[in-house]
Amino acid sequence: MSSELTTRMEAIKASLAAFRPQRVVTRDVKDPANHPRADRLKGIYTIVALSEGDYTNVPNYLAQDGRQSFLILGDIDLAPNQIPSKIEDAEGLMLDDIKAWVRSTANSPTLCLVRLLRTVFSGQMASPSGWIVCELDYKP
Repeated sequence: MSSELTTRMEAIKASLAAFRPQRVVTRDVKDPANHPRADRLKGIYTIVALSEGDYTNVPNYLAQDGRQSFLILGDIDLAPNQIPSKIEDAEGLMLDDIKAWVRSTANSPTLCLVRLLRTVFSGQMASPSGWIVCELDYKP
């Protein structure tokens, strides 16, 4: 038996993986160095739960339909000898994927209330690797 959290996280993972099949999508956080280089060159999205709250609390609906916060961590490597701004460009493309995916969920019967709240970039600090952290939420 799966928890509501597991069901939601698996739905998010499946949806993003279907939307961007050229990227690797997982729910398992790993040091990017422990992913195959070929996957890091494609770009890896890792989906992790962050919190849940804002429940419906009226008679007969106590502690139901909470808003779930989650992160999508993006990791990507570039070929050697790239200038650092190319990392920022690659991170921007990863964010563009997430934005497009969020817009695509608007017509989904199960993920219609996904919102992208904010994104943090690597600041070119890990060149020739890059990363983004996207915070999102979902209200069933």
